[in-house]
Amino acid sequence: PERDLLITPVEMTKRGQQLKAHFRYLGSDYRGEMRYDILPDDKVTRTSRSGFTLQHSQQIAPSLLGSVDLNKASDNRYFVDLSSQVRQLSTGILPQQANLSYSSNPVGAGNRVYSDTGSYINAMVQRFQTLQDPLAPIVSPYARLPQISFGTTKSDIAGRFDAVLPGEFVRFAHPTRVDGTRLQFNPTVTAPILAPGYFLMPKLGLHYAAYNLTQIAAGQPDKPSIALPWMSLDGGMIFDRDAHWFGQQLTQTFEPRIFYFKAPYRNQDHIPLFDTGLSDFNFSQIFAENRFAGGDRFGDANQVTMAATSRILTPDGQEMLRATLGQRYHFSDERVGLVPGAALRGRDQSDLLASVGGRFAKALTFDGTVQYNPQLSRAERYSASVRYAPEIAKVISASYRYKRDPAQPIRQMDLSGQWPVQAGWYAIGRLNYSFQDGRLLEGIAGMEYNAGCWVLRGAFQRMQTAAQTVSTGIFFQMEFNGFGSLGSDEIMTMLKRNVPGYAVTNPTQGALVPPSMHRLPFEKVF
Repeated sequence: PERDLLITPVEMTKRGQQLKAHFRYLGSDYRGEMRYDILPDDKVTRTSRSGFTLQHSQQIAPSLLGSVDLNKASDNRYFVDLSSQVRQLSTGILPQQANLSYSSNPVGAGNRVYSDTGSYINAMVQRFQTLQDPLAPIVSPYARLPQISFGTTKSDIAGRFDAVLPGEFVRFAHPTRVDGTRLQFNPTVTAPILAPGYFLMPKLGLHYAAYNLTQIAAGQPDKPSIALPWMSLDGGMIFDRDAHWFGQQLTQTFEPRIFYFKAPYRNQDHIPLFDTGLSDFNFSQIFAENRFAGGDRFGDANQVTMAATSRILTPDGQEMLRATLGQRYHFSDERVGLVPGAALRGRDQSDLLASVGGRFAKALTFDGTVQYNPQLSRAERYSASVRYAPEIAKVISASYRYKRDPAQPIRQMDLSGQWPVQAGWYAIGRLNYSFQDGRLLEGIAGMEYNAGCWVLRGAFQRMQTAAQTVSTGIFFQMEFNGFGSLGSDEIMTMLKRNVPGYAVTNPTQGALVPPSMHRLPFEKVF
C-alpha cells in the first residue's frame, strides 16, 4: 500500500507511441515520486525524446531533513511539442537540486522543542537546465555549487532585545559570465515594544559581503567587499469602534503605520549580479529595508513610508471590507542602481499605492489595487478581481491587469469558472487574453458528467507555449469510483492548476460533495 506504479501508453497519430510511468512511494520518514516519459521515435523530429522528474524528501533525524528535486528534458522544444508533468520553474528552466537542512529545534514525533535560542544550517547544490526558445532567448541562471546558509537567533536578551545573525556562503558557477564565491552576513538587533493597541520596532543592522571572483574583465577587482550599516524604525497603532451597517453590529478599525529607514551610500558598481534584481513595488516592499532582492546590492536610502488601513469586521472577526493607502517619501536622491546607468529616484515622493477588498456577501469576494503616479497624474499599474463561489464546484472568477511599462506593457483579462448546467453536468472553462498582444494566452473549455458510480471528464486546452508557438490538447478521463480510471490523469492536474476553485464532483469524502449533486434522480452512497 505504500508503493504504486502507473504505466500509461499513449498513441499520438502525428508523432507515434509514447510511454509514461509514474511511481510513488511512502515510508515512515520519507516520501517521493518519480515520473518518466519516453517517446522512442518521434515521427516528426526522427529523434528519441524523454522527460524525467524525481522529488524525494526524508527526515534523516529529528533535526535533519534532506530532499532531492531533479528534472530533465531531452531537448529545448520538449514542453512545446509534448504534454508532460515534469516540474518547471518557468517556461524554460528546470531545477536540479539537493538540500540538507539542520535545525537546533527538532520536529520529530510531535515534540518540538521551543527555546529563545535557535540555530540552523542548510546546504544545497543547484543547477538548472535551460530550454531556449530561438525567438525569445533567456540567460541561463547561475549554478550554486554549493550554497551553505546558516544562522542563529537569540530572543529576550536582557528582557528587551532580539538578535539574529544569518550568514551565507555560495559558489556561483557559469560557463560564460563572471563567477566566484560570495560570503555574506546580515546581523540585526531589534528592541520590540508590543502592546494591544500599538507596536514600535527599532532595529539596527549590518550588511557585509565579500567576494572572490574569476572570469572578470580587465581592470576589475577580483576580491571586492562591502560593509554597510543601517537602521529602521517601524511603528503603528490600532484604533477600533463600533459601527452599524444595514442593522448589523460591526467593528471598524483604523490602523496608521509609519516606517523610517536610513542607509548610507556605498559604491557597488564593481560587484557582479549573481542572484539580485530590483524588487517589485508593492505594499510589502515599501515596508522593507532593501529595495533589491538578493545579496549583491543594498540600496542607500533616507526615507519614510506612511500608510493607513481601515477594516470592517463582523462579530465573529471576519473581514468584510478592507481599504489601504500608502506612500513612501524620499529625503535624498538614490545613488545605488542595479547596474551602472540605471534609472534612479530623486528626492521626492514615490507612487501612491491604494488597495480595497473584502467580502460583500458570503459567496462574493473582490480585490482591487492601483499604483498612481502623482507627478504625471496617471495610473502606472492597476488590477481588479472578483470571485463568486456559492458552493463547492460552483465558482466564477474574473480579473483584469494593467501595467504601463515601455519594456513589457501588460493588459490582460482572465475569466474562469466551474458551474452546473444540468443534473450531473458541469461546465468548466478559462479565458486568459492579452489585449496588448491581441492574442489568447490560454483557453480551456471542458465538461464533467457525474453518473453516480462513474465520472466522465473532457477538456480542450489551447495555450501559448513559446513566442510564436501555440499548443493545443484534448483530454478525456473516465473514472470509476473506488476502482480506477481510463484516460489521462493530466486533465485533473491541468484543471486544478488553471481554473481557480475547481473541485471534483466525486470526492472521497461525503462532506465535500457539491450540493448540486444531492438533487440527482439516483442515490449516491459514501
